[in-house]
Amino acid sequence: MTVYSARLGAITDEQFRAACRKACVGAFRTAAPTTGGLFGQNVFLTTSQGEYVFRGAPHWYRGGPNDAWQFPKERLYAELLHARTQVPVAWPQVLDDSCVDLPWPYLITPRLPGLCLQDKAARAGLTAEDFTGVARGMGAALVGIQALTWDFAGDFDPASQAIAPYDGGYGGHLAAEIGSYAAEARGNGTLTAEDDAWLGQVLAADAAVPDDARATFTHNDFTLGNVLFERAASGWRVSGVVDLMTCNFGDPTPDLVRQSCAWLDIRADLTQVFLESYRSAGGRAAPSPERLTALVVYDRLLIWAYFTRPDVADPRFRGLTFRGWAEAYARRLSAMWFG
Repeated sequence: MTVYSARLGAITDEQFRAACRKACVGAFRTAAPTTGGLFGQNVFLTTSQGEYVFRGAPHWYRGGPNDAWQFPKERLYAELLHARTQVPVAWPQVLDDSCVDLPWPYLITPRLPGLCLQDKAARAGLTAEDFTGVARGMGAALVGIQALTWDFAGDFDPASQAIAPYDGGYGGHLAAEIGSYAAEARGNGTLTAEDDAWLGQVLAADAAVPDDARATFTHNDFTLGNVLFERAASGWRVSGVVDLMTCNFGDPTPDLVRQSCAWLDIRADLTQVFLESYRSAGGRAAPSPERLTALVVYDRLLIWAYFTRPDVADPRFRGLTFRGWAEAYARRLSAMWFG
């Protein structure tokens, strides 16, 4: 019996053998903890048929346990991407929600090839030129992901096990999300009156922006931690997109925002490379200045609300205000996109 993470707890080889038999992926050989992953849900499996990923202990939904949410959602989005795009995703995904062999549902998926460059060991030896190629590869891959579209903006509904539309469209969804995370930050005592006034201005400006007629697939965490890379003869290419829990259909711009902001922190030129690669490959995103600002605010607010919690209190944010921190990203990214 081995403890693979605090979240999964101890799992015996016999439990893995039973899971592999049920998933028809060959005879269990070995299991190994993963080096990445924020929540400790994954274990690498080797069987007589190859390499797989075991993913267990699903997240709660809207504050409570709901086994019908995370893994069914991830499996549906993986199926759509597999069937309708050329994006490399793990498929098939075998879900067992019987809770017979383990105390919670789990997924078993093929393990995709490539490096996760969020891992320091995987980045070792890579040059500045390599990362330019990585940024270029991410821009091109994002265009491939966005080939998946939907008739309306929405997300997976655990009750119907299907994509359900957002009340108020994507703009309404965005406003509600910003309001929710603002309330969390306000409760932490880390949102000032000036921050609140600025958020009101941002939301009012975005309320006048019409949604796209066609909703686009958005990963919503399209970062180095959720993308795998291989070095090909033509340069770096994306060999896998993982962790589909945050996906939805809506505005195509959010997947440009988070990794762009991450590169602004370390190498602003890579943000420009990423955006230019996306555009030259035919990217669909064409945000208004108001929508781009609102999306940067939403992305930054997610981070701010968590890392300024009293029990986290990340020192990077000490002495900052939300507006002062987030508006700098919005201005720089807007200058790159519209300039």
